[in-house]
Amino acid sequence: MLVSIALCITGCMVNQENQSQKQGTLIESVMEEDALKEHIITEGEGSSYRLLQNGNEEVPLLELAAGQDGRIIYRDQMFADISSTVNFKLQFLSTQGTGRFVVDGVDADGNVIAGIGWVVTGDLPKNTKTMKWVDSRYSINFIGSWIDTYYNVKVMFDKELGHVDYSKIANFRFYVEASDGQHALIARRDLFDDHSKSLHMIPLQNFYQVDKDEWITIQAILQNRSQQVIDSAGVELVMPYGYGLVTIEDTQRINEYLQPGEKRVLTWKVKANRADIVNLNKPWQIFFKINGVVEEESPVEVSINDREDGRVYYVLTEDLEPADSAGYSIAWGNQDGWLNPEELTVQMISKAEKMNQIADRYGAKWTHYIALPILKAAAWAEEKAPKQGWKETIEKVKNSVHEQTKLGHAYALHMHMDYDPYISVNLLSFNKERNGFWGNHLLHGWANLLPEEGEYDIYQSRVGSLYAYQSMLEEMIGNATMGQSLTARAGSFDFGDGAQEEMISTRAYQKAGYLASSDADGNIQGYTSADYGNEIYFASKSDINAPTKDLQDVGLVEFRLTPKEFIAYEKGNELDWNQKVDQGMNYFVGSGKVMPGVHAIVGFTHAFFMMGNGDWRSLEGGHFDLLNNHLSYVEKRYVKPGLLRFATADELVEAYLDYYTPQLLAVYGRILDENLLTTHYEIKLLGKDIPVNQGNPLMVKVKYPLWLREKAYKIIVLKEGKPIKIQDFLPTESNEIEFLVDDKNATYSMRIYHNEWIYRLFQLF
Repeated sequence: MLVSIALCITGCMVNQENQSQKQGTLIESVMEEDALKEHIITEGEGSSYRLLQNGNEEVPLLELAAGQDGRIIYRDQMFADISSTVNFKLQFLSTQGTGRFVVDGVDADGNVIAGIGWVVTGDLPKNTKTMKWVDSRYSINFIGSWIDTYYNVKVMFDKELGHVDYSKIANFRFYVEASDGQHALIARRDLFDDHSKSLHMIPLQNFYQVDKDEWITIQAILQNRSQQVIDSAGVELVMPYGYGLVTIEDTQRINEYLQPGEKRVLTWKVKANRADIVNLNKPWQIFFKINGVVEEESPVEVSINDREDGRVYYVLTEDLEPADSAGYSIAWGNQDGWLNPEELTVQMISKAEKMNQIADRYGAKWTHYIALPILKAAAWAEEKAPKQGWKETIEKVKNSVHEQTKLGHAYALHMHMDYDPYISVNLLSFNKERNGFWGNHLLHGWANLLPEEGEYDIYQSRVGSLYAYQSMLEEMIGNATMGQSLTARAGSFDFGDGAQEEMISTRAYQKAGYLASSDADGNIQGYTSADYGNEIYFASKSDINAPTKDLQDVGLVEFRLTPKEFIAYEKGNELDWNQKVDQGMNYFVGSGKVMPGVHAIVGFTHAFFMMGNGDWRSLEGGHFDLLNNHLSYVEKRYVKPGLLRFATADELVEAYLDYYTPQLLAVYGRILDENLLTTHYEIKLLGKDIPVNQGNPLMVKVKYPLWLREKAYKIIVLKEGKPIKIQDFLPTESNEIEFLVDDKNATYSMRIYHNEWIYRLFQLF
């Protein structure tokens, strides 16, 4: 068994250094050895000890060399106390003889009360009532290493020996034994008092139940459990991650000259800053740090209730893509087996704009997840059949996206990569007679087509594909932008299945500036919908299908269609949809008040599913009238009374992050002004209850638009119109810049200087 394994069993911290990494020659030291005589015991003939200098090391090594029939022991001891600590570094150099080291506790007469020994070479003694022996012998002769460990003796004894009667122990001893030709080198042999174990905090109250924004008094007893006077003890509150509890006073208390057994009461004032729902529905915990060491055995828990009304957002989403519908029972297109310009025009422009027009009557907004790869396929078709309407169709789609964004409707990426003619696994075909093309709908996703995470400049990768298409979308939207795109939807919900794949996609999304997705369970061929109460959450970095269990393991915000049998605008009628909205509002609202937090009702369809009373081109009657009646009902019953708000997916995510984010975030917003060389964007801070001021400034990172990644040559962050950060040397690695926030009430913005030719000139230097 290796020494490292044995030491880990005892709960010690171990660091092994490979012998091959050591350089220099050991030489006999000129230092005096007389001081060691009282620590050395020899038996038999031929044993010796000496101090050796190892290169430029300040502390010499102690060498123990046992004769053929000799035995030599180095031994030291200290007064037994709760603070007693052993810190040593040693190794044995021979495969033969006995090499072992021991930590034990003895009474005033030197009798062993309890101890642990490690045998590195030689015979393994049997355990006794007072001694436990650990087999640390090497299995082969080329893996020797330093044994480097530091531990509190009492903690180690309690863990490995169980009940020990410390009242009988007067001293703790440490000794190293070499016999029968064994050699030992001891690089460190320190016995001292580490008072991190001597001091203990005992809260006077372990649990508090309070309302948000209340101030509470935390009191705890500081106790000196040792038998020695402690000159100084700094006790600090360790506030929870996520700013659930905050204080405006110094969290540290300095205590001097604590007598053995003395107790002192310490007091802090703490504000209940954020509700339990921000902390994954768990109370917030405060720990005590004593002289730099966190004491985890006695936290104070504070459960916080938010009495403020929450918000419910109704988000209308649809996947904006064409469908020929050949082989389907419903004729959403002309069903000739080829996608043509008319199908793109009707399904991606006319129907989407009709849906927007209906929503506008009631203040509702659509989020269109647009399959932009279809436009790459259309451009490819234009090359095959010039002047057949493809170029005009592409321009019409782009213009529609721009104009409809001006009206407040959102367009976000939907990555059906099978349409992209530049992805190597894709095979597109074009029929000149039909003036149509066809992709491979059995490769209709994203992650499975692009297994590599990649970088911005690797087109056939997850990061590169998002960069290419998000840049394309941003240029289409232009100055109509509502700000940073916070959400995207993978084609066929193909986000990747399994921890590794989902981590890759999460990182790719974040590099592109996305903070949310709505692909949960769709990535494992399940339903992306959920019951109310489970419709929006922080996912972990490796699993989008369930809420994270750790606030420090937050990946993307995940929002789902609602309820489990979700609102699908092409199925049923307005009475069905109304009932499902009623179900959500009954869940979220009680006694006329919305439960605290941010909640969502999310509907779904494809624009091409929406049929009028005529053929697939019809925009009147049918689903469109049902949608009109439904939105009228929702506006009258819930929006006008102030219980519900219509929102885009980005607005939902922004509101969710503003309430729940554990750390301050920054995203860019609308364009404030622009000219030929600069574009000026607002910056929005998310984390409304996170305290930020000159006494507690925070660093944040903000993305800048991807369409400017290869054009921007300078970015200036402004606070109240005055520069606070200038970023040259663009692009940055993750397309973001960092700046200091010291006033959340201030107005922040960034002015981006961009010109493709100036950018290229900068790249030369």
